[in-house]
Amino acid sequence: MSTQPMASAGEGEAITLVVIDDVTARLEVDEERRAFNAMISHELRNPLTAIVGHVDLLREREDLPGRVPAQLEIIANAGERMHDLVTSILRQTSHTARDPFESVDLREVVESAAASYAPVISSNRQTLRVEGAESLVISGDAFRLRQVVDNLLSNAAKYTPAGGHIGIDLDTMAGDQAVVTIVDDGFGMAADDVARVFEPYFRTDSAVRAGIGGTGLGMGIVREIVSAHEGSIDIASEVGVGTRVTLRFPQRRVMEAQV
Repeated sequence: MSTQPMASAGEGEAITLVVIDDVTARLEVDEERRAFNAMISHELRNPLTAIVGHVDLLREREDLPGRVPAQLEIIANAGERMHDLVTSILRQTSHTARDPFESVDLREVVESAAASYAPVISSNRQTLRVEGAESLVISGDAFRLRQVVDNLLSNAAKYTPAGGHIGIDLDTMAGDQAVVTIVDDGFGMAADDVARVFEPYFRTDSAVRAGIGGTGLGMGIVREIVSAHEGSIDIASEVGVGTRVTLRFPQRRVMEAQV
């Protein structure tokens, strides 16, 4: 809104022109741009973590030939700069999975994510186990499902102290449901915090005080992807005991997709 004085209509009278612009569309475009930047930057962060982790493990080896140490140093520095850039532009967003879905083996998704985070978990002196069904096929978007597992595994590693344990179990249950459970014996959360865990930018006071990095966006993205797969996510946590995240997906969609 802006104002501008106008010529007087008569003695002792003053006229002011008031101009009101509707900026709703402009604000919506800005919000969409901010959300898009957030999605891109947040989803870049997890693979960057895996890259930097593997490079750090390689740099510790003493049998690297010739120029390899210097080249790894360049890669590590570039990865760290990229990570800093991603962190600086993080904003809120979530994009759901897209149809058409295809057959996805959740066991393969889990093992792939576990392999990527192995250096991080090893450097934290934590242990990771993957147990249960050797194959657990649903209909879905493999890329988005990997994002779900990456986010949950990243959280488990961040909020579990050195020497802690992280487990991923795959199973089926009555009603043709595929179940993936990620459990840790980390710091855990109070009931009030669990109730707010899907809120944008929410982080527990204990995580902030401990200086644990994070944006509070990941769990919202996880829930949106799970919902797009007609699945559900349940979180049980206790301070000082750990956290259990249970994902459930309908296996019936595989049969429907093949008809």
